[in-house]
Amino acid sequence: MRRFDQAILKLCQEGVVTVAEAESAVTNVEEFRMRLRGITTGTGGNLVTAGIGS
Repeated sequence: MRRFDQAILKLCQEGVVTVAEAESAVTNVEEFRMRLRGITTGTGGNLVTAGIGS
């Protein structure tokens, strides 16, 4: 995820912007939604749930 999208994610998590506002600003809505739920992509494109795996 790009730095801009990461900043938007943080603002959303802090309640500064709504999810709808964030989604209208990010470059990849699906990736943003996954990160919002705590799901990230690991090396090789494998999905990793935050706190589980590495």
